[in-house]
Amino acid sequence: MDSRVRTKSYGKRILASLPGFPVTESLDDALNFAAALDAGKETDSCAEG
Repeated sequence: MDSRVRTKSYGKRILASLPGFPVTESLDDALNFAAALDAGKETDSCAEG
């Protein structure tokens, strides 16, 4: 995730407007999450917050 979404005043509004999903700044976590979705699995590999 672009760090500006977390650090700028408009970030909370943007995140609140999206459906619930894991939030991460780790590329590895994001790739693992996407691979699990592609494989049809549910995962919480991305850390919340």
